[in-house]
Amino acid sequence: MNEMNERVASSARPSGISPWGWLGIVGGIAVLERLVLWVAYSPVIFDDTNSYRRLAGQLLGSAPFDGTRSPGFPIFLAWLGPDRNVYAVQLVLGLAITLLFFYLGWLVSGRVAVGATAALIHTLNLGQLLFEADLLAETLTTFFAVLAICAGVYLFKQEQTAGGVSLKKIGIAFVTGAAGGLASLVRPQFVFLPFLIALWLVLESTRKSLQAGTPDHEGKRSIRGLFYALTAGNTAWKDLQLWLLVFAIFVPALFLNGLWVNYIHSQFGAWSMSSDDGYHLIQHTGKFFEYVPDEDAAIRDTFLKYRTIQIANTGSSSNTIWAALPALQKISGLGFYKLSRKLQEISLQLIREHPLLYLGSIFEAWAWFWSAPFYWAPQQLGAAQGLFGALVQLQRIALWGANAIFILGTFALLIPRVRKKLALPSAVWLFVGIVWVNSILQAVVEASENPRYSVSTQTLVLLVVAWCFWKLIQERGRRRETL
Repeated sequence: MNEMNERVASSARPSGISPWGWLGIVGGIAVLERLVLWVAYSPVIFDDTNSYRRLAGQLLGSAPFDGTRSPGFPIFLAWLGPDRNVYAVQLVLGLAITLLFFYLGWLVSGRVAVGATAALIHTLNLGQLLFEADLLAETLTTFFAVLAICAGVYLFKQEQTAGGVSLKKIGIAFVTGAAGGLASLVRPQFVFLPFLIALWLVLESTRKSLQAGTPDHEGKRSIRGLFYALTAGNTAWKDLQLWLLVFAIFVPALFLNGLWVNYIHSQFGAWSMSSDDGYHLIQHTGKFFEYVPDEDAAIRDTFLKYRTIQIANTGSSSNTIWAALPALQKISGLGFYKLSRKLQEISLQLIREHPLLYLGSIFEAWAWFWSAPFYWAPQQLGAAQGLFGALVQLQRIALWGANAIFILGTFALLIPRVRKKLALPSAVWLFVGIVWVNSILQAVVEASENPRYSVSTQTLVLLVVAWCFWKLIQERGRRRETL
């Protein structure tokens, strides 16, 4: 670690600003904007806030925990109490996320100025800043997710620079798994995160084995060379130290998620991360609910009546289930949880019989993921509302552009020449993987608040795009020098 810090520190000297100087600049900006926000802007409550508060009350003893949401954010609310306390801590978490991005950018690039740029990309994004005032789960999710990513990348760098397993490495691996597990307990969409990081570590070790261990006559890019890397010739598969680190990542992640899944199973009879999966799945299948067989005609026709009203009022069928729920319980004679299981059975049958309609709904949900949402209360800003509204709209346009570049650029990376030119570091490839898995996984299981699911990975998208532009600018500069 000392060698790495010395190398990074030396890379910062040509700019004339020391690492501590960059940290002071970034930290000062991040603290100042949050102080201004604290004074000028109050915590914002949304419909989901009331749901989280109800669950927090259950945790404090008002009723048994009903499992309709993961416990992470309700525990957070129950622990902190009043809205202003939650707001203050979320601002502190926002500052911590900024500093984590500072370290992450520094760690990946070896340049402290790049770390400062990464931190500023996050903290100057008004969408991220204003979300810290929202009593919603995204800021807490982002903190745990970025902490897991930072720990995983640090572990990878340590594996590159120093061989052998130490208690420190095992501890960092444990932090990676624990932070990833906690992120999924706040937002289940991140259940994949610690396991993807562990897989990335294994694949990187395999790649290194392929490059270093494959005999020249096998050819590193040939089918025989690949077979050699994946079988006996690949030292990664025999690296007990690597697998010890992977095990240390898996244990806390599996333990945390296992506790929650076991609770849902013991209380509600479902092996799931939610007690009401049917109400989520119908957000997809409700779009083609008219295909429900006549044996469930009462449920079908009641839902369709409410769907017509919902579309007339909002232009979308999304969240019809919550308006129709009392009527569906009455017409079916089923309680909340039994109705959820019934709707899940109906939805699964619809998906089997009409897979293309389901895939179309998934694609629509996936597309909404990239819509760059801003969740805020402009009326609180008074005379400054117009100025902030203009800034928000400009940033949304920039985010739409970045999202489009990210999507198109990912497909461009399939071209070897593009990959060579951009020379993405291994960690940036990890960022790409996290964003894509997150965007697809959330769309498979939900079709309502999909824009919100992008908040915790939005900065990763911007960092990937910024890295690509930086490399293209460097390439253009080199070309000019050779002319």
